[in-house]
Amino acid sequence: MSNSFEEQMERLKQEYERMPDNTEPHRIWNHINQSKRKTKKRYSWMGVAAGTVIAASIAGVLLVSQTALPPGGERGVGDVAEDEREREERPDLEEGEDNGPVKEADSSMERPSEKEILYLNEGTEETDTFKLLDGSYFSTYIPEHFQVETREDNVIQLHAAFSKDQTPTQTPVWTITEYPDAAPLETMAANVEENYREKGYEQASQQGQNLEYGDYAATYRQAERRPVTVVLLKQEDTIVKWEQSYPVEMGDGLNARGTVLMDEWEWK
Repeated sequence: MSNSFEEQMERLKQEYERMPDNTEPHRIWNHINQSKRKTKKRYSWMGVAAGTVIAASIAGVLLVSQTALPPGGERGVGDVAEDEREREERPDLEEGEDNGPVKEADSSMERPSEKEILYLNEGTEETDTFKLLDGSYFSTYIPEHFQVETREDNVIQLHAAFSKDQTPTQTPVWTITEYPDAAPLETMAANVEENYREKGYEQASQQGQNLEYGDYAATYRQAERRPVTVVLLKQEDTIVKWEQSYPVEMGDGLNARGTVLMDEWEWK
């Protein structure tokens, strides 16, 4: 049995001697390099994964900071978009203001029944009380002692008086007629001229441009009657005719107060 054991040991020794030597230097170096490459790959993958997690965390923090900023902080995209919508929906309040003497009335405000107005009369400043004249399509102010006679055919006749004790004139010094859905301005002017010509008047002057007030003005004279000045004022389809006829001695006072009437004129 010992022989068998010795034979076996001898055979194992011979087989071991025939096996290749894996401890040679170049084999050890190759094994080390392979291990390094595996480690680098493992570390690279771990670095990419870690970078992805960090980037996702930063993006989450930025999103939260934009949607829930403290007071006084910078506005996020949602706030800017909302501001732009508000600017689009906000009406423009600065368009088309009329700075001329004849204005369109604000329907939400009632004008006072009377007020003190400063005006120039023959180069001298005067202050008088004027009362509201409220027509169908306009409103303005006239001297407080003027007598107002309103007719059913949209005609307003004004009789002059300059104090409480003065008797108003028998004939109107101003006559205001309203024409809703009126003919064109040129047609109305031609009708006025024809009407006064039929009464024996001659046209002394006519002006349709560069007027201080109104859109058309003409003066008519007749030897045996007072001269008449006609002013036409137009607002869309409505035309108002303002006729002025008075004694010569009342001219300066009425002209000064007529300027107030035009300065205070407002369309409805």
